[in-house]
Amino acid sequence: MQRTLTSAALVLAILPFASANAQGVSPGLYIGANLSLIDYKETGFPNYDPTSLGLKLGSQINRNIAVEGRVGIPMSSGTVYIGGVPDSVDIGYFGVYGKGILPLAPSFSAYGLLGMTRGKATYSTNSVVYNSNTASSLTYGVGADFSITRNVSLNVEWARLFRSSFFSVEALSFGVDYKF
Repeated sequence: MQRTLTSAALVLAILPFASANAQGVSPGLYIGANLSLIDYKETGFPNYDPTSLGLKLGSQINRNIAVEGRVGIPMSSGTVYIGGVPDSVDIGYFGVYGKGILPLAPSFSAYGLLGMTRGKATYSTNSVVYNSNTASSLTYGVGADFSITRNVSLNVEWARLFRSSFFSVEALSFGVDYKF
């Protein structure tokens, strides 16, 4: 709950800085980075909250369609204590996505995300890895871009990254993109 409130406050703090003079979205290549707050849910266990750094390379085909590839690198483990023993999960992933973009104002657009992700959950206790699981699945999400200059935009996004028969991985991400 606190993570959701903090995230909402961050989004509201960013909104006033979206430039009214920005030229909006135009076709072309872009790169970006996101900080992802991961929600790892596994049947019979408490939720783990690791973080990852997402790197992306994309191409905006026109003002309404983009394609991009992403890689998520684990930054910090999500840790819970089970019987007084720390149990941790790290999440890494890569995927390819299509974005349907809806420009709502010169400096603001909403988008939907759809694609495929292959992810890996690595489990450890007391810093010793004891297991890992991989899964590939359909990814979907929604987000918003706030242009602050012609080439730079900030974004916020929620996505169901990947899932298996016994766990699911969702992410709330905050990032910046640079358009060439």
